[in-house]
Amino acid sequence: MTEEEIKNTQEEEQPQQEENVVSDAVAENEAADTAEEPAEEKDPLEAAKAEIEELKTQMLYKTAEFDNYRKRTLKEKADLILNGSEKALTSILPIVDDMERAKQTMDNATDVAAVRKGVALIYNKFMQTLEQNGVKPIVTEGQALDTDFHEAIAVIEAPSEELKGKVLDCVQRGYTLNDKVIRHAKVVIGK
Repeated sequence: MTEEEIKNTQEEEQPQQEENVVSDAVAENEAADTAEEPAEEKDPLEAAKAEIEELKTQMLYKTAEFDNYRKRTLKEKADLILNGSEKALTSILPIVDDMERAKQTMDNATDVAAVRKGVALIYNKFMQTLEQNGVKPIVTEGQALDTDFHEAIAVIEAPSEELKGKVLDCVQRGYTLNDKVIRHAKVVIGK
């Protein structure tokens, strides 16, 4: 075979090969189209199932996380109830130490004025500590009766007209804690 014959044969085979390639490509596209239709029907269903499983897992994690949060806050609340007064009590302990030293001193003391002065210092320190912790005494002397702060335990004749309806004497001092009454003042009122 000559070169020309070989070229002619190759030229004849090329269109047939191109036709085969084109027909193969068309056949593959058709097969893919038919395969995609059922795949498309399965894909949304599978995707939905996968999404449902993922959401279930997320819900379980969130539920467990919330349950842990709830347990942790309940524990913290219980700890606050049990140990909430720790700050106030630790601030009072130095005063207890002073009281113990005063008691030891009183047993051997001969100077009553020095003992009185020491007790007054301890009392002032104690009142300052209470005030630092938010506890304040309720002022009663000369005040009009206020049932939010006072509890009238007796009514007596007022020595003057201007003292009628006012506090004449305080039998037991009242206190507030951060502006909330924790003990009403027991007072005597003039009528």
